Amino acid sequence: MPLQKKKIGCYKVSRTFKSYVDFDAVDDGHDAGKTNASNGSRLGIDDSSKENFTSGSNLTVDLTNGGSKEENLFLQPKLLPGEVVVKCMNNVMKFDNMSDNKTGISGALCCTNFKLSFITLDDYPSNLRLRNLLLQENDVCLMNIDSVYQVINGRRKKLTSSMNISGDLKAVEIHCKDLRIYTFSFKFCSQCDSKDLLNTILYHSSPGQVQLLFAFDYVGFQVKSVHPSSWTFTMIQDWETELKRCGCTSWRVCLSNENFNICESLPEAFVVPAAILGKDVNNLAPLCNGRRFPTWSWGTSDGNVLVRMSGVFDIERQSQILETIKKGIPQPSSLQLFSLDDLCPSVREINYSYIKLQGICKPENAHSYWKQESTYLSSLESIHWFHYLSACLETTLKIAKSMASKKDSVIIKEWEGRDLSCVISSLVQILLDPFFRTQYGFECLVQKEWVALGHPFQERLGQLGVEEGCKSPVFLLFLDCVWQILQQFPSSFEFTETYLTNLWDTVHISCFDTFLFNCHRERANAYSKFCELRRLQSAWDWSLQFTKQDMIFFKNPLYILTAQEGISHSRPWSLACDGPLKSHIRPLTLAKKAEDRESELLELDPSVMNMQLWRQCYLRWIPLAQVVGGDLPLVYLQNLVIWDEICALQKLLESPQEPVNLRHRRVASDNTLYRSEVDSSGGVKNNTRIVTSSFPYSPIGPFDWGHFHRVPSSSYLHVDVVGVDEELDE
Repeated sequence: MPLQKKKIGCYKVSRTFKSYVDFDAVDDGHDAGKTNASNGSRLGIDDSSKENFTSGSNLTVDLTNGGSKEENLFLQPKLLPGEVVVKCMNNVMKFDNMSDNKTGISGALCCTNFKLSFITLDDYPSNLRLRNLLLQENDVCLMNIDSVYQVINGRRKKLTSSMNISGDLKAVEIHCKDLRIYTFSFKFCSQCDSKDLLNTILYHSSPGQVQLLFAFDYVGFQVKSVHPSSWTFTMIQDWETELKRCGCTSWRVCLSNENFNICESLPEAFVVPAAILGKDVNNLAPLCNGRRFPTWSWGTSDGNVLVRMSGVFDIERQSQILETIKKGIPQPSSLQLFSLDDLCPSVREINYSYIKLQGICKPENAHSYWKQESTYLSSLESIHWFHYLSACLETTLKIAKSMASKKDSVIIKEWEGRDLSCVISSLVQILLDPFFRTQYGFECLVQKEWVALGHPFQERLGQLGVEEGCKSPVFLLFLDCVWQILQQFPSSFEFTETYLTNLWDTVHISCFDTFLFNCHRERANAYSKFCELRRLQSAWDWSLQFTKQDMIFFKNPLYILTAQEGISHSRPWSLACDGPLKSHIRPLTLAKKAEDRESELLELDPSVMNMQLWRQCYLRWIPLAQVVGGDLPLVYLQNLVIWDEICALQKLLESPQEPVNLRHRRVASDNTLYRSEVDSSGGVKNNTRIVTSSFPYSPIGPFDWGHFHRVPSSSYLHVDVVGVDEELDE
């Protein structure tokens, strides 16, 4: 039956946008459309009109432009359970920003209730290594969209969901929170459809209510359960386990905040001195800002502890609160108070500095990049980002030394008690406790200090279109500080910078509840209203995003594990350890004693001159900033090869089989291929995947390899990491 031409009129959108989608499945036996139709009211979808296209099949039919059937078919984006296409448009051009919009590819641009997806059949070079299972190379989660600009004659106009789009809509720029920029041209599309699509993007990227985020559609399908090894620190058992691990016997779990009747931003269970009663907590909490009673974060068996508290309204009664805290300290005279409001940057200062950093690390085009090249270092100096990193690390080191050397107990005080106190408390524990330098320990730390104790992720990350004054990348500042420590102590962490970068990216993916709320009370309310008995997905289950092979890049081959005696940890996962003798499941025997905690302190140098730009996180999307075959990724890959060889030899030594002829034995590095991919002129061949300074990431295609800086000694190395055989050749 031939397709009929149907004309859809334009309409204006003010505060909301209703998409016109047919949810009836067109392929046999599939009822995904019917399942998703129930989400229509939450998505802002009106199914009374069914003229544009149908979703639920592999191909989508556009009835608005006419033409032959072949011309009107375009590729459907890969959809997750619960995901539906809201608006799609064909004949869209995607440009390479570094080519001044002179190079691009054609395809379809689709907006779903989860992501903005560009689908193309054009072949272009790709250097992507780390593939996210939730997002394709040309996908961007709607929650990751920072701003949308209409480009008119080279000038940009910022758009919001509450304004009408005027003038010709020829091109738009999508600026992402992870510093990517997508440029699309609608030159070959109708103005009506272009404005409809753009309104759809604006509306769904700033939904206004948390239940409109994709996590609440994704949860109904229960792709996987919550990560089994994660601590939530909202239950009494989690805090008791942590107290036992630290050996703090003079503190207990308090349940006075049941039903959040004392403080909304604290969990129902938190730790207080064992000597105080519940009525003491009830009486003293109103004296603190936000009614946040001082809470225990970490401690040692010697009795020195780390406590967080918010500001006190009546400074004269602050001593009363301090006396209460001293009841949990064996030597009350050793209590030290650090005021973070005086020692660290404010939330506003962090945000202002980061906006300037974005301007440096997110050039709009090649001209902008080269224009700022001559003043690059002075620009970094002027934004004070390094100064803020240095200030936080210097304060952290002072507190850590006070606790490790002087055996002092420390209270870190901040007026809100939910921002810089999260940063400093977490960093102190990383410097003092090797457990938090493992991947699992680090995730427990973030869950405890940030998620459970109420860092306002929703406000600071601007996930629901909050006021600009509330935004601030405090969590990114923390990750950057961890990265700085990692550079000074590369063998002390189980995880790599790639893990930290992916954690920052995960913050902007709306599939998970971990970073969606300002406090646990909001999470509990959302569960009771919208999730019934189901739980939202946890960000700590990395198998939802990456394959086991990709998660290799999370592991540090130089890791030297140190921890308290009696704690069992898994060894780092290695390519060369398959089969029954897997080294990553054999526990390590840890000889470090508890009294040697001072030697466990990482005494970093927090001076500004030692601060570096986190290139993988901030510059990974800029082709002009890449170094081919050089920088830290090549060092990491070589270390991975060496670690594989060590594990293979260890496996050989522990194997009870007959002796092996070493002259004919193949070690792990034989299966890690480094080969040159250059043409006769020394240039990079087309369609060649090469190692750059952004490895395992790649700038957004299409791009010209000629934009990359070249390191002649590297010969444009082509690297394929291939799994090693379970058995070595005899």
